[in-house]
Amino acid sequence: MATTLMRVCSEDECNRSEQLRRDMCQMHYVRWKTSGGSGRVCGQADCGGPHYAKDLCAKHYIRLNANGDPRVVGVRGAGRKLAGEQHYKWTGDDASYGAVHYRLRKQRGLASGQTCAHCGASASQWAYDHTDPDERTGVDHGHVLRYSVETSRYMPLCAKCHKALDLAHRRER
Repeated sequence: MATTLMRVCSEDECNRSEQLRRDMCQMHYVRWKTSGGSGRVCGQADCGGPHYAKDLCAKHYIRLNANGDPRVVGVRGAGRKLAGEQHYKWTGDDASYGAVHYRLRKQRGLASGQTCAHCGASASQWAYDHTDPDERTGVDHGHVLRYSVETSRYMPLCAKCHKALDLAHRRER
């Protein structure tokens, strides 16, 4: 009868003898793998944490996304997230069609919570009124769309009224 040699996890004070990867038990292997098993560390001075993404550890990567700078510690609670023009990703007048609609939802809420400006039914969409002299053109899901970066030029409309408005303006062009 053949004897099998049982190996034990190589981590200190661990005596698990299960299927090993890199001479570690499953628990220690997963910890090693998720902490950047490559041995890379955070690029921030005096950190040394395991690499997560973009040459940073998880803590500094989250700070980079939240504050625009991995060294800035956000204040817990109110005012922590920068919004509008203070946000580091603010594009100003170069906002895309999607960015303008995101601004609309943040500033004025969902259109579905309001009544249609034309027929009084329940609104479902924010509609551009086509009155901006500085009108922009964008592409969304393969469709060329006209829009404005001024959120005051949008009104809540039901789908039927929104379609009628856009078709009427399309015929004028």
